[in-house]
Amino acid sequence: MQGRNVAHLAHWNVESGYHHQVLGEFYDSLTELFDTFAEQYMGYYGKRVNPKVPATEYSGNIADALENELEWIERYRYEVCSKDETALQNTIDEIVHLYQSIQFKLRMLK
Repeated sequence: MQGRNVAHLAHWNVESGYHHQVLGEFYDSLTELFDTFAEQYMGYYGKRVNPKVPATEYSGNIADALENELEWIERYRYEVCSKDETALQNTIDEIVHLYQSIQFKLRMLK
């Protein structure tokens, strides 16, 4: 959720109209994927989720901030749910794909 919040804050502060647009698409898509994951998780494990989202501050390079978020997701994905729960891991893969795609758009396209 913090990555979504950082992207939303950066969305208001980028100078490129293209980056403004792709960051908006990113945080909208990420919100949908997080909601999908939470519903899947609750359905599979039969318990509600109550994540703690740290206060969001953004300053600096948005691509670097989102790269750090992606590294966190990759590091902890198997602690969040079992590697054998392929439907949940598939949704995490979709989230990773979204992060990788935004990295390309922020770093390679202007």
